[in-house]
Amino acid sequence: MAAPPNAAAASALTALLAGHLAQMRYEDLPAAALAATRRSIMDTVGVMLAGSGPAASPAKMLPVLAQWGGAPQATVVGHPLRLPAPHAAYINGAMAHQYDFDDTHDAAVAHPTANSLAAGLAVAEATPGTTGRDLLRALTLANDLVCRFGLAIRG
Repeated sequence: MAAPPNAAAASALTALLAGHLAQMRYEDLPAAALAATRRSIMDTVGVMLAGSGPAASPAKMLPVLAQWGGAPQATVVGHPLRLPAPHAAYINGAMAHQYDFDDTHDAAVAHPTANSLAAGLAVAEATPGTTGRDLLRALTLANDLVCRFGLAIRG
């Protein structure tokens, strides 16, 4: 299968974007952006807890993910269960989206924190030495990126 004609340009753009994100320091982030991320974290943990109940759809996935086994790297919000990081991220994201009360950037038509927090918590727990500042930095940058992509999409 041949690469699309603009694959080199897309690869270069991806490298440029990744380099920019990797160089951003916590201290470089605006206080307002960090405050917004903190509020979104609290909101998203709340909706994860709401979506963690036995009547919610994600509860039906938990036995399957637990049965698959693997290293207990990350917490499932609202449960005593720990799963491999990708499985915890998946189920936590599903719980965050269960009732569709997660944060929304209306103009970008995006729910940024349900995905960034689910993945960020799993990676942070599975990566020794990760600090709260590391997580807050990553979530702030991820949410900003998702919203900017959403604003850039036309149609």
